Amino acid sequence: MKSFRITTSSHGFKVDGICDSRATEAIHEFLRSLLQYGLIKVGRHFVRKPVKTFAASNASRNYYRFHINDLKAFLSHMAEYGFKENNYTIINTPLYEPRYVELPLKPKWKARENQITAIDYVADETNGPACKLIPAQPGFGKGLISMMGISAVGVFAIYLLRPMYMDKWREELEDTYDIDPSEIITIQGNGELKKMLDQQKKKEFFGKVVVISNKTYQAWLSKYEKLGHKKFLKLYPCTPENFFEFMKAGFRLIDEGHQDFHLNCKIDYYTNVPNSITLTATLITKDPFLRKRMDVHYPKDRQCKVEQINKYIDSSAYFYQFKHPEKIRTTEFGSPNYSHLAFEASILQKPQIRDNYFEMIKLLVDVDFFKIKEEGEKFVVFCSKIDFSRELCAYLRKVYPSVDIRTYVEDDPYENLIDPVGRVTTYGSAGTAQDIPMLRTNINTIAMDSLAGNIQILGRTRVMKSGNTPRYVYLVAENIDKHITYHNGRKTMLEERARSFRVRWHDKPI
Repeated sequence: MKSFRITTSSHGFKVDGICDSRATEAIHEFLRSLLQYGLIKVGRHFVRKPVKTFAASNASRNYYRFHINDLKAFLSHMAEYGFKENNYTIINTPLYEPRYVELPLKPKWKARENQITAIDYVADETNGPACKLIPAQPGFGKGLISMMGISAVGVFAIYLLRPMYMDKWREELEDTYDIDPSEIITIQGNGELKKMLDQQKKKEFFGKVVVISNKTYQAWLSKYEKLGHKKFLKLYPCTPENFFEFMKAGFRLIDEGHQDFHLNCKIDYYTNVPNSITLTATLITKDPFLRKRMDVHYPKDRQCKVEQINKYIDSSAYFYQFKHPEKIRTTEFGSPNYSHLAFEASILQKPQIRDNYFEMIKLLVDVDFFKIKEEGEKFVVFCSKIDFSRELCAYLRKVYPSVDIRTYVEDDPYENLIDPVGRVTTYGSAGTAQDIPMLRTNINTIAMDSLAGNIQILGRTRVMKSGNTPRYVYLVAENIDKHITYHNGRKTMLEERARSFRVRWHDKPI
């Protein structure tokens, strides 16, 4: 009798049929290498504990799922426990014939010369379906490149996206493909997902592109793991492990792959699809464990080779001082880590400091935007807190009564990001995957250590068709230690990515 069975798919593999306690012990030991640790508050202290596992299982733990690129390491690990090839069975799940569709491009869309290699990379079906990644800087045109590549293959495609990006992508799909808008389907919520699956079962589904909320898909995955295979199939005509084959999808696309990275990995464990592509500008992290997982899921030698960084932004660090820095709280209660949310909350609680801080931001808007702006150009200010963003926006509207300035936070409409001259927003609302037409000036008030986060906010500032040079400014409180620490990393990043970098100083204490 075999000790366990391995079933591979395009992106993952499943281990089940485990009938040897030694095999269970060995698998659990392998799982320990896939644990991500973090600080968890226990009482009044923070304790280092596992926070995520880069593997999946069901509630009864009678199977385990891993990424396909972990298979070699898994087999080597099991061999160390005495499990050789004759002790287990490997079943390779074949790929299937997808549904072919026509996705013609509208005549106005032509690839730039520097995009052709990436389009060919998307369309190339000879390198295997898993692990394809385009790691290009914001503004390179990753969305258009992916749509052109999928058009060239000519297959039904499924996009798994954060809910906040679904409307944007639908607009881009309608603007790019010369197809009826009704052939682009958006799925959000279990009811819409089940309706689509039932239509497919009855052969009544004819969409050419489906955009699914990754949170909806995550809930569907979790339900499968909780209910088990047999109970799940009483509710749905397919399971996550044969979802793409059931739908006859030829392509799976994930945008902003650095976000929800753990969820994207979990989706991989269940995926079997002929082709896939992940888009991101910042699959980078300072966390050694996450860096290793990113390298496993997207090996460097299989990523798309894109052009060198285009340096087109004039950047600067704007230093200022607090008159009484001891009055500024920079941590959440019970946590030793810097929190810009706490920082902004502290400013709002002190009217004089708040007014001085807002006045400083107005000065930057004056100097870095209104003194250089041309017709149709726009500015953005990034903050952390929603209420801070709303108060700052109210202040700017008061001092610029004839200028259209709005917030883009929470449930604010998408046009609040696109239409006005100025917008005050948060990293969570507009820091990634959002294009602001004719953005001339980008003011980042957030002190953040994340390299990916800083690059993403910088990336909202795109090359201007007018030939004008956009500006990026970030704030540094020189008597807040963490601000100086973060500044050092941001300075290095900008010296590598911006057209120019300089340091400026505010001449009045806050």
